[in-house]
Amino acid sequence: TRDRYDSAAERYAAGVVLFEMATGTTPVYGDGQADPATVPDEARVEPDMFDPALAGALVEFFRTALAREATRRHHTAEELRSAWVAVFAGDATTQPDSSNDELAAKATPATPLRDSGLTARALSALEPYAVATVGELLTVDPVRLSRLPGVANTTRLQVSARIREWRARLGADLAPAGAGGSRQVPTPSEAADLLIRTVATPRSPSRAGIARLVLGVGTAVDAFATHAQLGANLDRPVTSAGVTEALRRLQELWAADDDARGLLDRLADAVTARLGELGTVATVGELTGTVLAALAPRPHPDERLARGLLRFALERRRAVSRADGSQRPLWVRRRGGVVNLLAEDQALFDVAEALAAEADRVVAAAGDPSRVVVPATRVRARLGAAVPEGVALPVALAEPLRRVGLAAAASTQAAASGAGELHHRDLAPVAALELTFAGFGGQQLDPEEIRERVRVRFPAVPVLPERPALDALVTEAGLQLTFDDRLRVYRATRTGSGTTGLESRQPTSHALSTSPVGSTGALGARLERSVADRSFLALGVRADRAPRFVAAARAGYRATVVDVTGVLLEALRAGSAAVGLPWELVRAADAEAGSSRGARGLRELVRRSWPQVGAAIERALDDGEVDAPVLLTEAAPLARYDNVALLARWTDLAAPRRRAVWLLVPQLGGNHGPLIDGQPVPLAAPNQFVALDNDWVDGVVAAGSAAQRES
Repeated sequence: TRDRYDSAAERYAAGVVLFEMATGTTPVYGDGQADPATVPDEARVEPDMFDPALAGALVEFFRTALAREATRRHHTAEELRSAWVAVFAGDATTQPDSSNDELAAKATPATPLRDSGLTARALSALEPYAVATVGELLTVDPVRLSRLPGVANTTRLQVSARIREWRARLGADLAPAGAGGSRQVPTPSEAADLLIRTVATPRSPSRAGIARLVLGVGTAVDAFATHAQLGANLDRPVTSAGVTEALRRLQELWAADDDARGLLDRLADAVTARLGELGTVATVGELTGTVLAALAPRPHPDERLARGLLRFALERRRAVSRADGSQRPLWVRRRGGVVNLLAEDQALFDVAEALAAEADRVVAAAGDPSRVVVPATRVRARLGAAVPEGVALPVALAEPLRRVGLAAAASTQAAASGAGELHHRDLAPVAALELTFAGFGGQQLDPEEIRERVRVRFPAVPVLPERPALDALVTEAGLQLTFDDRLRVYRATRTGSGTTGLESRQPTSHALSTSPVGSTGALGARLERSVADRSFLALGVRADRAPRFVAAARAGYRATVVDVTGVLLEALRAGSAAVGLPWELVRAADAEAGSSRGARGLRELVRRSWPQVGAAIERALDDGEVDAPVLLTEAAPLARYDNVALLARWTDLAAPRRRAVWLLVPQLGGNHGPLIDGQPVPLAAPNQFVALDNDWVDGVVAAGSAAQRES
């Protein structure tokens, strides 16, 4: 026992401080209960007290620095410092070498981090996250790992590079811990409350203040306001740089909360998927709709709040991409100081703006903005010519319906119909009603169905009013419909009724759904004229009569039947086989949520299969007899996968056709008129739709059966 304080005691004290820094505790002698001066034991220094990569060197260092006998310790302060520096001098503690790369390449989710190829400094940097294996590391949200406070940039980059390498090789099946948070889908207001509540603290009021500004809580500031604008509108204004730091910190706080992270991931995934479907360029308005669709519905959604949620979802995507490089950069373009377009490729901004400018020119030259609709064929030709040369377009932007939608959404005056037409945004509701029901077959319609069909055909027109205001619009549109108070539906007006109230004559019909006359009747004459003229007809047949009509068309008109669903399935089978994708996985993807990876992959496979469907229809037109029609059946996938516009090539009045083309449109409870699963058929003229009544279908079938018996 030494009884004086000298340089050896100072070096021992320094050793104690270093030991506490390395282990978090002071040295223990004996059982830790007795005074160290009363026991002969050395300080307990074991390898498991230290980072595994440095344990051997640290054990040797501390057993010397804390030795009971002063003569066994480091003799000078310089010797102590040199020994300490030597512990960390090895190259493996700073930059990985080939041996580290070999270990990383062999790593599996179960591989301990100490054996994964990470350097000692990287392992030390990850200690606060309490992860022991590669799999556990991959479950840590990348945004939480993006900064690694107090860690050198070279070490941070090394960790990020290893994580990217392992994610790419081991797959994305290892979801972040607590991924998804609460399984209950919140409403937009509940989502906003969750985000604000997670970051609201008395010590940092500006963070919650910025969240409220972006979400539109008690402010008129735009959701995509600049950092300077956000900072200036806080209760205690901050600089643009301060807002940048606060937004970054918001993402870190949300990444550390399971529910907030799950919400933002849900929105970001939905927006990313939709952006891909739209051709990687879209307007803020288009993606705002995607945000609302990803949340629990509300009768009157707050568009401003949804824009704020969209911004935070995009900020989440950007933060994750900065951390692991998993996403392409997302660019924004402002018009008049307001963000209008978002794209993954800046060249697509020029495409979108060229289409928008052309759409505005088209509707400006069309005539009366309150009444005129520009046909889809003309729109398709004008927009096709407006695409700038030399720009590689995504597959989605080659589809006419998407071009029209983007052009209208990015324009200042134009709007798109559900059939690929363009009209002015001032199109009058009465004109939309008249155009939707022009040539209407006269079946009964309830008020909600009328309003819904106009909404589907003209989504940009304000929703029609309910009754009784709707009655005035129906009359003004000249639809020849009257509301039946007893049946609670609109029906065709009737004339010539007697004073007793009993009908004394058949009602006047305003379409071609007349009863049979002779063996084929007026409807038969209409179909025969179509065959002779080689025209397109959408034939409305009640769903339960559809199989009978198909049989009658084959027997009576020698129709060539093309099962659209069947052709698409064959194309999907061939496409999945070509890329080695099991058919069962394709079928399973059809039942998944729209934003899932499987569903997105299926939509891409369907998109690649449409040319084969079109080719099958063209082959049928080329191969059969010219005086017999081609009948398209089972066309529901055209609506399900947003490609009703495929039909426009045959509905076009100016398009040459070798044979007549008929489209079977089943008439269901909520699907009357030229609609496929609620999506309007892109007719070039109202008389291209013919409603075939049940009596006519039954009569034709009976006539065919009688002819077969006589033969």
